[in-house]
Amino acid sequence: MRLELVLLIEALVVLFGGYIYLNIRGSFLSIKQALIWFLLAVLVGLAALNVPVLEKIADLIGIKTASNMMFFFGILFALLLAFLQARVLTGQQKKVTRLTQESALLQEKIVVLEARINNIDKL
Repeated sequence: MRLELVLLIEALVVLFGGYIYLNIRGSFLSIKQALIWFLLAVLVGLAALNVPVLEKIADLIGIKTASNMMFFFGILFALLLAFLQARVLTGQQKKVTRLTQESALLQEKIVVLEARINNIDKL
C-alpha cells in the first residue's frame, strides 16, 4: 500500500476519533456505544499499518486479497451492529409500552380520585 494512502487512512482514523469524542462530550453518544466505534477506529488504523499481516490472514482463511477480507469483515461488523441496535430498540419498545400502560392506570386513578373529591364537595 502506498504511503500516501496509509497516511490518509491514519488521518481519517484520528479525525473519526475526534468526532466520536465530540459526540460523547455533547451527550449525543453514550460511552458504551462510543467504545465500539473507538475499537473499530483503532483496528482500522492498525490494519492500515500492517498490510502484510492482513494479506497473510486473508491467505490463511482462503480469501484472495486483503481488501476483500476487510470488506467481508466490514459487512460482518455492520450486521453485528444492526443486530445489537435491534436488541436495544426492542428493549426500548418494551419500556415505552410499560410506561404507557402505567400512565393510563395513573390517569384512571386521578379521574376516580377527582370524582370522589367532587362528591365530597357536593355534600
